[in-house]
Amino acid sequence: MIKQTNLDTQDRPNRSYEIVENFTNELSKASQTKLNLCLKKLNYLCLEFDPYQCEHLRVEEENIIKEFELMDTIHNPFEFTKTILQMLDNVETELKKRSH
Repeated sequence: MIKQTNLDTQDRPNRSYEIVENFTNELSKASQTKLNLCLKKLNYLCLEFDPYQCEHLRVEEENIIKEFELMDTIHNPFEFTKTILQMLDNVETELKKRSH
């Protein structure tokens, strides 16, 4: 188990914000196909990955988590969930924006 200090806890929300911000910036440059693939991968994590059981990652889960730079949030289930839901929302918003 990883020991956390108050300093670590204070830094993590900034990291989550940074992850979502970088992800959102990349979405604007992504193709429609890539956006759909991101949506599928994020949905997969939402449905298949249990952030409370993160010590036993499947290969698919680990690859997606690394791809989206979510490893920093994995030890805090609330932060992980919040971050991934924000990313999912941003992908869906970008897809809707492009469909009109």
